[in-house]
Amino acid sequence: CVGCVWCCVCAQNVFSLINKTPVFFTESYKRADVWTDTIYENETGTEKLRKLKKIGATRWNSADDVLRSKFNTWSDQNETELSRNHYYYVLNALHTIAYADNTNPHTASDARALIINWTSYETLITAFLFLQLFSLTTPVSKYLQTKRLDYIAAWNKINHITKILKTMSDIKNYNDLKQRVSIFIKIMTKRTQPLENIFIQDEFPA
Repeated sequence: CVGCVWCCVCAQNVFSLINKTPVFFTESYKRADVWTDTIYENETGTEKLRKLKKIGATRWNSADDVLRSKFNTWSDQNETELSRNHYYYVLNALHTIAYADNTNPHTASDARALIINWTSYETLITAFLFLQLFSLTTPVSKYLQTKRLDYIAAWNKINHITKILKTMSDIKNYNDLKQRVSIFIKIMTKRTQPLENIFIQDEFPA
């Protein structure tokens, strides 16, 4: 649901960041052009038309859509998929603005602040936690919105997902979550090596 993305401080930070980033790029034509140029340099065909998404105010699965546009789906965390990840495009475009000679100091500072937030370990592990959560809840949410709903089937789906959600606090699940985040960080760290001053945290700060 929409409300769950504001349930705690970590979630608020992540989804506020997701909303702030497209606003930052669209506030000026120059910044919007940087984003467009970044996409054109890395994508082909209709993928060049991709825009940064914000979370809708009412649509149930809008937060899931936005997360998947940055990090892919929970089931598609492999190197081939990640090589085309929009997370990298965000960092690349922000880096261009942050360190360009013709960027005014205020804008450059805002871009660097966004980079710091996008590369924090807290942001990444929270994002992946919600990716996992949405991989379970979104199909059920969509089913509950179907016409001619089978209430018995709906009740069974809710019961089933409730049991699965209870296991998300297990240490085994947490270790799996950390492993997925670690793989993502490793791939993105390699991908961003040409970008100076980009440092992706690989653990919580001491």
